[in-house]
Amino acid sequence: MRQLYFIVFTVSILISCNSNKKQKAIQQTNTDTTAFFPVNDYLSNDIEDVQKTPYLIIKKVYENKILKDSIVINAKEFTALANIFLSKNITQPQLHSLYKPSLFNDLSTQSITFTYDALRDTLPVRSVMILLNDETNKLKNVFITSVNTSNNTIINERLTWNAGKNFSIHHDIKKENLPETIETTIVSWNDK
Repeated sequence: MRQLYFIVFTVSILISCNSNKKQKAIQQTNTDTTAFFPVNDYLSNDIEDVQKTPYLIIKKVYENKILKDSIVINAKEFTALANIFLSKNITQPQLHSLYKPSLFNDLSTQSITFTYDALRDTLPVRSVMILLNDETNKLKNVFITSVNTSNNTIINERLTWNAGKNFSIHHDIKKENLPETIETTIVSWNDK
């Protein structure tokens, strides 16, 4: 609990100290030395819980918003799918200067919200938003947006993690001269 307050306090002070920097410099790199929230630690704890607990894990696959498949998967398959969240890790110190952090307490959702926005359009991970319960400091949600481009295909990816319950992987796929395709995978394990 004290560690979280320290992180929140440090982030708040550093953000306020850097608010007077020139906008041009902010667009290129961020010189803020704020500690980034260790979201991968929290996600890893959820993944470990699923590996150790005999949950009924359900995977649903949608294509263009139409349910194509609904199956029960095992913990190994769950982990393989969940690893996409861990692969979007922007907490490495060499990446800090490429993201603008912000922090606020959202009274309407009773959440402490950490956001990290890419300062360059060339970065694959465009934004990360982390919501913690403002009373318990437990992880509530993680939202990650990224863009991947290859061979005339653009994939806009939106990842959502609802702690202890489910996650979704959403892809908007745009191929040259073809209609857009929307693929969504939802995995739930303790979703009551």
